Amino acid sequence: MFLSQAPTLPSTPPRGSRRSQTGGMAGGESKEAARHSPHTLLRSRAVLTSWTFSSSAPTDRCTQRPGNLHSLMAGTGGGVWQHPSSARGTHQRGLRSQDKLGVFVTDVNGVVQTAAWEPGFGSRHGWWELRGGRAAPGAPVNAVSRSRDKLDVFVTGTDGRVYTAAWEASFTDGWHGWWPIGSIQVPQGSPVNAASRSTDKLDVFVTDTNGVVQTAAWEPGFTSGHGWWELRSGRAVPGAPVTAVSRSRDKLDVFVVGTDGRVYTAAWEPTFADGWHGWWAMGR
Repeated sequence: MFLSQAPTLPSTPPRGSRRSQTGGMAGGESKEAARHSPHTLLRSRAVLTSWTFSSSAPTDRCTQRPGNLHSLMAGTGGGVWQHPSSARGTHQRGLRSQDKLGVFVTDVNGVVQTAAWEPGFGSRHGWWELRGGRAAPGAPVNAVSRSRDKLDVFVTGTDGRVYTAAWEASFTDGWHGWWPIGSIQVPQGSPVNAASRSTDKLDVFVTDTNGVVQTAAWEPGFTSGHGWWELRSGRAVPGAPVTAVSRSRDKLDVFVVGTDGRVYTAAWEPTFADGWHGWWAMGR
């Protein structure tokens, strides 16, 4: 089973809240103590996903505030560490945006957890179990903001299916989900990558247990995710990450390491009447 019984989480944690049963940081801890809190333990090579969303950014994208960057990593002792830094210029989109941060991990017990920070918090708030989600310990939990104050997360469950959950500011009862996306099977612990190419549109990418690169999609009006579809006969190692990026409105580029060890890319945009184009090898 992917899910365990769990209470509904508040959409915004109460200020000054104490440690949760899943081992979150105490609201009364100093910022320095909270930053190095070991209460949520991860495998040392676990993937941490952070995403930011803005209450005033354009609705088709996340923007970042120049000069602010927070790096997150799992330390050798299993704790989550944060290192803030300042720099000139603009950082990669999604690392920092209008001072709201959401962080997502799968801990050593296979529990999908989340933490959050925004101005006014005395320290980072969390960790909280995310709707009873379960996955292989250290499994990536990837997050996308498809429009203002909306978050969607994706993970491979313990049954090898792809699951998603969602949060919006209008959800008074917190996170909604989890919902399976189709019946595709992917290796446990595999990354499920997604991109938003325009407002409230989501495209999802995986490599299944047979090494087939596949995609699914969602937009308003869909009662569930559409897909899965084989992406231009792409092949990779089962569970290989398929990284997606939207370089401008309604344009998608994806990247994967092929079975020959070379890097390949494919592209989609509305002017392509025949669907996806590619694959093209990058370099020799």
